[in-house]
Amino acid sequence: MKIDYTDTYAIAFGDFTESTFEQRAFANDLISAWQSLAESCAKPYADVLDEFLFDVSSTRGSVQMCLDEKSLNEFVEHQTFKAKIDLLDNIFINLTQEHPQWSNFSNLAWWEKRIPKKVTRAFFYGISENHLAEESYLFEIVD
Repeated sequence: MKIDYTDTYAIAFGDFTESTFEQRAFANDLISAWQSLAESCAKPYADVLDEFLFDVSSTRGSVQMCLDEKSLNEFVEHQTFKAKIDLLDNIFINLTQEHPQWSNFSNLAWWEKRIPKKVTRAFFYGISENHLAEESYLFEIVD
C-alpha cells in the first residue's frame, strides 16, 4: 500500500520525522507500520494488552503527528498519504472494538480506546485478571 512521492516531499517528511521523533522516517515507512499493526488484528492477538496499547499508541500517534503537520499539507502527496491512512484506519476499526470503560476518556485518541476482537486465550485471561473483560466485549477467542 505504498505511495509514490517527489523527492521534495520525501525530504520534508524525513526532516519532520527526524526533528520530531529523532529518527528519520518516510511516508511509506509509517504506512507500512500502521498497515502491519492494523492487519495483525485479523489474526488472534497473542501479546499482552499493555504491549498492544503501546504499539497502537506509538504507531498511530506518530502517524497522526505527521497528518497534522502543517508544513506537509502543502504537498499533493500528503493528501494521498492521508487517504492511505484512512483506509488503514477503517481496517483497524473493523478488526477491533471500543473498550467500554475507556470510551469517555477525552485524553485518549480514538485508536487508544480500541482492543482486538480476535484474541488468544492468554490475551483474554490477561484482560480478565485485570478486571477489564466485560460481557459487552465480543471477543473471538482462538488458541
